[in-house]
Amino acid sequence: MKTVIKILIDLLRNMKNKLFFDKTIFFLEDVISMKRSSLFIFISMSLCNGFSQQVIPLHNNLGMEPCNASVYISSIRYIPLETNDKCLLNEEGLSIIATAQFFFIHDFKADIVYRFDARTGKFINTIGKKGQGPGEYKRLFGIYVDDTDKKCFLLDTYTNSIFEYTYDGEFQKKISGLQTPSDMERIGNNYVVNNDRYIETKQELFLINREGKLLRNSTLLDKSLFGFTVYQPFFFKSNDVCYYKNYLSDNIYRVDESLKKQVVWTIDCGTKKINPKDKQYDLRKGVLTKDKINISSIKGYRKFLFIIYGYSEKL
Repeated sequence: MKTVIKILIDLLRNMKNKLFFDKTIFFLEDVISMKRSSLFIFISMSLCNGFSQQVIPLHNNLGMEPCNASVYISSIRYIPLETNDKCLLNEEGLSIIATAQFFFIHDFKADIVYRFDARTGKFINTIGKKGQGPGEYKRLFGIYVDDTDKKCFLLDTYTNSIFEYTYDGEFQKKISGLQTPSDMERIGNNYVVNNDRYIETKQELFLINREGKLLRNSTLLDKSLFGFTVYQPFFFKSNDVCYYKNYLSDNIYRVDESLKKQVVWTIDCGTKKINPKDKQYDLRKGVLTKDKINISSIKGYRKFLFIIYGYSEKL
């Protein structure tokens, strides 16, 4: 059966520029769940007016009322992905980045990055290779696509490395000297990189240039002891501004090349807020915060924020 990706075009058509929380909207863009060889982008979630709101009262708006997709979507394109022995995708654990021309898909289980044509779904090539040779990674925890320079970055937290490739899969260089990178974003002509072990090492962010040289890093000022966290810190970009969220607070920060974090929004989770000093995961019991609001990702679109969160075992 062919894999299908639902592409959403003009997602927020007909939205008014006003604050309202009568519906809850979840927009899952990068990490997609697969069932029966089909990829689904889930939508429904709280909307806040642009980027002018300082507090987002999420805890007061946890309802999941059904709503017609036509209210938010002008059209949907279904693009069957080519299926052959060179591009067999697993049914779960896919991370997808879409540009105007291509789909970049990281299959976590196979640990392979594929590139498909976004218009036809035709398989083009794989990027990188797992192994111990030059230009080969041990285990990927994230990918980043720079569509300006046409580069694909593979983030290997096991070796504290980032591998840079062209879209055609040609290895460019290995960037070393960072700590457990799992996400990155472009700021101007440089890149900001996170540290998955920021709580343990207290080194939170790194700024590197396009040659991979470390320009500066930032230290986590809070020296408190924290519990084991479930989610990784992440970046998102909207209107060419870079934003960052970690799991030590409910703040969303604006980040520039100075790596200084400026609070832009605070997500009010009320009594459902996770205490970062509590242990969030146990090897035998699994996730310990199922009765709390677990924010896994945030996306920006024009003047709107889309918050993906888990609550009571529901996404």
